[in-house]
Amino acid sequence: MDGILLLRKPAGVTSFQALAPIKKKFPKTKIGHCGTLDRFASGLLILLLGRMTRMNPVFSGLDKAYTATFYFGVQTDTLDPEGAVIAQAECPRDISVLDPLHFHGIQKQVPPEYSAIHVNGKRASERMRQGEKPELSARDICIHKLDIRGELPDVEIDVTCSKGTYIRSLARDMGVHAGSCAMVKELERYWIGHYAGDEKNGFFLHDAHLAQDVCPDKDVLSAWQTLQALPHIPRVHARPEFVQHIRAGRALKYEWFTHEWKGDFVVVFDADSRLLALVNSRGGCLSYGFVATGDKE
Repeated sequence: MDGILLLRKPAGVTSFQALAPIKKKFPKTKIGHCGTLDRFASGLLILLLGRMTRMNPVFSGLDKAYTATFYFGVQTDTLDPEGAVIAQAECPRDISVLDPLHFHGIQKQVPPEYSAIHVNGKRASERMRQGEKPELSARDICIHKLDIRGELPDVEIDVTCSKGTYIRSLARDMGVHAGSCAMVKELERYWIGHYAGDEKNGFFLHDAHLAQDVCPDKDVLSAWQTLQALPHIPRVHARPEFVQHIRAGRALKYEWFTHEWKGDFVVVFDADSRLLALVNSRGGCLSYGFVATGDKE
């Protein structure tokens, strides 16, 4: 079974734990997710099933949207409610000093010290728990939209951002910019790419025991259905007479496909709209990202 499943992770469990009921439901299917959520956070996870796991880089690169509560005047070591308080400061008196325009656009952001970022082969969070102080480099991110409302010290935040953006780091940096400190009190992800966190878009797991109600025909979106919701990702069909050539991994030619495309890669399907391959096309040279047909689930 190849496709995606849209899952709503509840607060209080890890992303790995949220997958467990689905893995039990489909024990013979390879299942992965793109873009974890911290344990205290809730919201949308995209699960990739079967051969769709090979497309993790495509889905991990999608923009995301969150709603959060930032608490000003207190900072924890994890920048969330599960950590220990390490700093306190006077809370800003006026919400205007938070200055959302300062954080719009492309910028550098340093990830949280408690994060899954690898530093010399080990996660930063593991090094922190072992008493080390990892040095984390700033990374390029982009804040597309940032709205602030409410009254201090609790402020509601709506943010749409690029891959790699840490909302906990955003809270930390907004606190510093306001002459105070801050942490994330609550966090929910409600949008990834063109997938919204509501029940119109697929099955959502609110409680673990509901995994038994997952219906593959209704809740699992096929690879073709999935990419229809992502119009910026090019997709083509392979001409029937060349499908076996692709399955065999032979040198690619443009005439094997039904039409041309723009971009550095294209997702290829067979005549029955089953996932066939990911083809790279950088610089006009074709190469395989992967061939799906024949892979084991």
